[in-house]
Amino acid sequence: MRLIHIKTVCLVTLLSLPASAAVLTTFNDRTAFLGAVSSPITANFTGPDGTPVAAAAGLSISTLGGDLSGILNDNALCGSQMGSVDCFQPLLFTPTASLFAFGFDNLDLIAGEEFVVLIDFVNGDPQQAFNFSLGAQPELTPIFFGATSNVAISQFQVYSRDIGTTGIGQRANVIDNLTAASLGNGGAEIPEPSTALLALAGGLVLFTGRRLSKS
Repeated sequence: MRLIHIKTVCLVTLLSLPASAAVLTTFNDRTAFLGAVSSPITANFTGPDGTPVAAAAGLSISTLGGDLSGILNDNALCGSQMGSVDCFQPLLFTPTASLFAFGFDNLDLIAGEEFVVLIDFVNGDPQQAFNFSLGAQPELTPIFFGATSNVAISQFQVYSRDIGTTGIGQRANVIDNLTAASLGNGGAEIPEPSTALLALAGGLVLFTGRRLSKS
């Protein structure tokens, strides 16, 4: 009876633990980002202007303009609306498989503008937002953004706006060198605490059972 009670307490305690919260690590350097992920796939958007891009690097691409694709523009990726290029339309990326890391170059910033990245998670954690501007760099300098997560990413959105505003899609948004990876954090998904503790408790229960059976 004592052994059954110990097992029940362990299982009830572990099953009541919350899943791990989403923790992101961000990068502004592509080399550092690539060193922190495994199996990266990169899409370089080259080809005739106006060519629709529905998927790339393991990501489904759509826009807030209502199109189920982005579109090629000057060998980069823009949003689209009604099948035509519209770089003001925010880009939405949805993984076609488990996604724990992504990165890209933003190409089109000028003074007074910033680009925004909104990231959502499969476990329903609150959306996380990041924004970046040129700072003291020359206009149109490519800005890299990368992120790894301990929780799978359900989607991320990218758009540009005027600094200091809350508008969506106020400015042109052009990206290139889109990279996605199935695993982040040095190539190994971080197990959720409840999963790791469950495995540990299983071992403790077995050990306790052996000790009790001998007493």
